[in-house]
Amino acid sequence: MNTNPSVGGRGKRAPYQTVHFRIPKALKLTVQELATAYKYLATDYGNEFDPALIKAAKDSLFDTAETLKQQNVALEQQVKDLRSSALNDDFKQLASRILKQSLKLKANADEETKQKIREIIALLS
Repeated sequence: MNTNPSVGGRGKRAPYQTVHFRIPKALKLTVQELATAYKYLATDYGNEFDPALIKAAKDSLFDTAETLKQQNVALEQQVKDLRSSALNDDFKQLASRILKQSLKLKANADEETKQKIREIIALLS
């Protein structure tokens, strides 16, 4: 695959025919990505209308979209994991603080109950 896209403009002619076409603004990025994929692949094919070239450009765009989708899913999972971890840490701190306070209460808890509370506090810390 060519690492430099074939470009035209500013006195340079692209090795394929070009046209201007009005598209909805919402599709601009997708069309630009498709055109960029085509430009990168164009020099690898002899015929600019080769169906294999057009398919390769489309496949490249779909591969990019799928990769971005997978990266987005992975990022969303990382955010969920971070939130869960933060909530878990907050919960541990809160539970530990409550249990420590319960040991200070004047309630008549037996020594075995107090020892169990101390063990739980140790596990949470």
